[in-house]
Amino acid sequence: MLILKGPHGSEFGLMIRAYEIPPVRKDNWLIVGLYVSTPYGYWKVFDPALQTFEIDSIINWFQALAADEETETEKKFAKPHLRFIINGKSGNYINLRIYFEYSVRPSWALYDGEMNDLWVDLQLTQADFRKAAEDLRSELSKFPIRGGILDEQPKE
Repeated sequence: MLILKGPHGSEFGLMIRAYEIPPVRKDNWLIVGLYVSTPYGYWKVFDPALQTFEIDSIINWFQALAADEETETEKKFAKPHLRFIINGKSGNYINLRIYFEYSVRPSWALYDGEMNDLWVDLQLTQADFRKAAEDLRSELSKFPIRGGILDEQPKE
């Protein structure tokens, strides 16, 4: 399980629970468990919010951040339920903000049409990102990419 810890008791956890659809199809949607703690409250939710190759892209992004390589500052996904943004650096820390929308919001934070109003801020070191990439790769190893993205594209 991926666990990222920030200041003031903030925490973000992600665990891959299962494929959303049985292996009859080449669908890569995963049901993920999200565990979030902020100064405003705690919640957990299970949702098919990410695909296998999106989690792989998070792993690669975390590895680039751990290696202090030039990389994008924002990670978006097919479903706009989660979004990761690098909000600059503070000394040895990289400021990561994770936004929660739609079905990954807690019941006490109802969606009122406003986006970007619920997030958790985490201050992480390069070592934190390295461990996060390793933990997520371990999670993803149990759920390989099915069929491949290329198989799903139209043939010419």
